[in-house]
Amino acid sequence: MGDVAPENFVLYNTDNGIVIITNGVRVRILDELSKRNLSLTELVDLTGKAQSTLSVHLESMVNDGVIKSREDPEDNRRKIYSISSLRVAETKTPDSESFEKAREIFADMVDYPDKIGNYMIYFLYTIMDSRGLSVGPLAEIIGSIHAQAIGGKIQKGPIEDVVDQIRKYYTFANMGKVTIYSFNPLTLIVDSEFKLSKGAAETMGRYPIGYFSKALEIVYGTPFELSSSEVFGSENNYFRFVLDYKSL
Repeated sequence: MGDVAPENFVLYNTDNGIVIITNGVRVRILDELSKRNLSLTELVDLTGKAQSTLSVHLESMVNDGVIKSREDPEDNRRKIYSISSLRVAETKTPDSESFEKAREIFADMVDYPDKIGNYMIYFLYTIMDSRGLSVGPLAEIIGSIHAQAIGGKIQKGPIEDVVDQIRKYYTFANMGKVTIYSFNPLTLIVDSEFKLSKGAAETMGRYPIGYFSKALEIVYGTPFELSSSEVFGSENNYFRFVLDYKSL
């Protein structure tokens, strides 16, 4: 199978609908704004682009609903820019290994039709990765929606008890087995039980990140932020991630 790289783009979900970002300068601006809110002057320093060039791109993205601006409370002559939309997908290098893994998953679905529901999400993420489209950001969003659906069922208590409750609901969804490696920092290991390519495993890993971080935020009212993650195992079926949090 020949791998042909698609035109690079990033997809953002805005109040105006899906917006496709293909311009390299705009992608760079969004990458910087994903880290923190910035002024035009700060963006000039970070990107090395002319102020006039950035102003045009910023105005266009504000009009599209991808970002928003507000007056700087310390200087009303200056605007502060921030992201006002959700990144849902982006292009990557097509992966022939992911294509072969997708074929294997599809073959398993044919042999075990009663388990199609369990296999399908893995197949879809893997086949998209094989063609050069990473939907990791979307997987994280879906995971957070899953967490919101079960958030009211979790009883607040010690972190050990809360994580165990959240883990049980995750298992009910057949999204893999979760092992608690440590509580401070909170380190979780997910065994997908599927043979995956590394790219597909990284995409799938965004789902439990979104799920656990949002569920814990709902219970404790404080952010649980990702500090590191990695895929490991000979079949790329293990995903470890660490969530940092303040004292509860």
